[in-house]
Amino acid sequence: MLSHLSQFQRPFVIIAHRGATTNQDLSRVTPENTMPAFLEAQKQGAAIELDVMTTRDGTVVVYHDFKTGRTFRLPEQQKPVRQTDWHELQKARFNAAAHEREIQRMMGPSGNYKSPQWFEGLQVPSLDAVLTDFPNTRFCIELKTVNPFASGQLERKVARLIREKNLYDRVTVLSFSPVSLRKIKRYDPQIKTALNVQVPDLVKQWPVLLKGFIKLYAQRWVGVDAIQPSYSDTTPALVEIAHSAGLPVVAWASSETREEERQKFPQLMAMGVDGLITNAVDLLNAAVKDRPLPLC
Repeated sequence: MLSHLSQFQRPFVIIAHRGATTNQDLSRVTPENTMPAFLEAQKQGAAIELDVMTTRDGTVVVYHDFKTGRTFRLPEQQKPVRQTDWHELQKARFNAAAHEREIQRMMGPSGNYKSPQWFEGLQVPSLDAVLTDFPNTRFCIELKTVNPFASGQLERKVARLIREKNLYDRVTVLSFSPVSLRKIKRYDPQIKTALNVQVPDLVKQWPVLLKGFIKLYAQRWVGVDAIQPSYSDTTPALVEIAHSAGLPVVAWASSETREEERQKFPQLMAMGVDGLITNAVDLLNAAVKDRPLPLC
């Protein structure tokens, strides 16, 4: 059994990157890491990738950037989320102008997007609220840690939420930090983990190094249940070696436009990846329409 995708059971899995998905006529593009984005992803049958960090008073919040400003702005001075209490972060207001710029970049030259006025009322959600409001959805929770060698508060609180809500069969914890993922396993070995990787060119060019990177480093030392490379780092050799070790491969989008993602989907699926984390769920749904999709 491929443990990381036991909940997906190897039909191909579609995962909404930060939940930021479009409706099919592109009239609305929901803001990343917000409740409407997660609802839109759920409507389109996708699992959800989201980012988490802790506030100064220890609340686990769904937020990507370490500092406020890009997606949500505090009324006065912008500052790191870890230096902001939860009640203060609730006063942050949605940054419509920045959202519109990002969406037009994703849509390419033809983009002419204006966010609806009601987005201005959005707030930063807590992870507890998201997991409570979406009881049947599958999540990939990425840990955003400034210093993975620090107290381990984020890892401990996320592990506790997964355990208390009994979410072992529908949550995978992601990180670029092997230290954070080892902590998660130490707090609760039942929790599935996946290592986000950016593979050095030298490693990609030498199969023996790639095999060591995956089997010795990721699988044995970090102890993860899956490998998650960027689209550009995903190669047939990487997929083959990971699968030979029993590790699924789920590739993730970074700065690609919608059109660039659409062009890459067939190549990545031909390599045998087990799923994709995408900013364009609607396009990926169309690309895999003849495959069975997971029910969320």
